Amino acid sequence: MVANTQRNFTVAGITGFENQGGNSGGCGIPFGPATAVMINFAAAEATGSGNIRAWAVANLQPAAPLAAVMNFGTAMYALANGVAVPICDPAVSSCTTDLRLQADVSSVHVVATWWATFVNWTFLQPCRWEAIASTQSLQPRPPTSIRLARSTSSPP
Repeated sequence: MVANTQRNFTVAGITGFENQGGNSGGCGIPFGPATAVMINFAAAEATGSGNIRAWAVANLQPAAPLAAVMNFGTAMYALANGVAVPICDPAVSSCTTDLRLQADVSSVHVVATWWATFVNWTFLQPCRWEAIASTQSLQPRPPTSIRLARSTSSPP
């Protein structure tokens, strides 16, 4: 992701994944009842020190949270952190995407593996995807650069 920019991602439902290079049918995260996902964020190839913030998309978009889901730097080649993150809740907002990420200070490749889904913060089902966000552009890149791939494996 390019430093100091925001990018939205589709997480739930069965449409909207093609522009991210993912499985056209999604990964089985139910649109509507799912209000949060457990994500393992990883940062690699950072251009300097920085942090990643993540929060739900809403039609009255709130400012980025003050807390980061992870910090990164050039001395750490690949760093990961698992955290429960809220996603857009269609019961209170219209949702065209679900999750917003922001890389602060420096550009970084972000890999996010979604491996659990929550309905009202209750564990629902495991589901694992990988999303690679490019540091090269603000626009979605071809599927070879940004991919969402379904895996039947259980979370580590």
